[in-house]
Amino acid sequence: MLKKSTLLASILLVSACSSNTVTSNYVDDVVVNKIQKQDHVEVVGKQIIPVDLLELNLSLKMNILSVTANVDSTTEQSSSGTESTKSTVFFQIQYAEDNKTQNEKVSQYSVALVDGTDVALASDKATEKCDKTQCVVSQSFSFPVETALLEKSVDNGLYFSLLKASKDANLTLETMIPGRYLTALLAK
Repeated sequence: MLKKSTLLASILLVSACSSNTVTSNYVDDVVVNKIQKQDHVEVVGKQIIPVDLLELNLSLKMNILSVTANVDSTTEQSSSGTESTKSTVFFQIQYAEDNKTQNEKVSQYSVALVDGTDVALASDKATEKCDKTQCVVSQSFSFPVETALLEKSVDNGLYFSLLKASKDANLTLETMIPGRYLTALLAK
């Protein structure tokens, strides 16, 4: 009887593992949509939850990241070579800050430091909910990044920092787009 139940349990375990819904092709797990444009292909990636690499931001409640890559549809470079294709990183973040006085405003992220360059964030929306002791800030924004930089970062990922002022300010959040995510996103 023990042999029969062990055999039955083994069969159930093997069948459960073989019916795993995660595909072996990571591209299917990352790419939401591919849209053919006139001179490039727009590849929309799924939302992921990046990690706060500095682990200093204990007030971080939520962050979600996605990338829309614009990949040249031709294999040859443009003859001028001066205009490069830009992709976009979308970011949603929620964090807590100590409540400010009546005249002070809660600071929001305004700059991304990508590959040593300050990039202004295009803020889509920002909300604040404050009580007597702290404010919870929810912010959605995006910033452009060179597609060539994404392609260069497929092995180690693309690291970037979010700042509330400029690159001279203290880093408040450092995160990355994983290389495996970029590899799947940029796969032809």
